[in-house]
Amino acid sequence: MPLAVPELIDEEGPPREIREELSYDVAALAEQGERRYQLLNNLQQEVVDSVLRAIENRQSRCFFIDGPGGTGKTYLYNTLLAIARSRGTCFTSYLTLSV
Repeated sequence: MPLAVPELIDEEGPPREIREELSYDVAALAEQGERRYQLLNNLQQEVVDSVLRAIENRQSRCFFIDGPGGTGKTYLYNTLLAIARSRGTCFTSYLTLSV
């Protein structure tokens, strides 16, 4: 079992990163997520729906979003974050780059 990192532990409860992740303006995120979702194309909406369904069903899944530059990956990602966070989900994401 990994050891706790002392810099992440304080007397205020959960680590700072978790507190920050849960301190968003939920109403503003819900509005932003809905507005952005309506601008996604059908395939992008299917991706968002699949990820949200996995979150709601507590399924451990890995989603890989790939495509050429300018195809809406970042927009889709930010839409997904807004919707998930507005529903109270603590969301962690990873980005890998290949050069």
